[in-house]
Amino acid sequence: MENTTSSRLKFYRRKKGLSKNKVSKILGCHINTYYLYEKGDLELPVKYAKKLGKFYEIDWWLLYEEKW
Repeated sequence: MENTTSSRLKFYRRKKGLSKNKVSKILGCHINTYYLYEKGDLELPVKYAKKLGKFYEIDWWLLYEEKW
């Protein structure tokens, strides 16, 4: 079930023109795990949000905020 975090994960990944596989490698997780984060079936851990924040050059907490 898609949620705020999952839709933001898709948004930033697509904005950079990256594949799910590439983002999973950046995070150091299995592609199936990343797929579940982006689908909204698994909650994104803060440690991965922080990595993505640095990579996407955003404040990591934006991945969790309801308003942006």
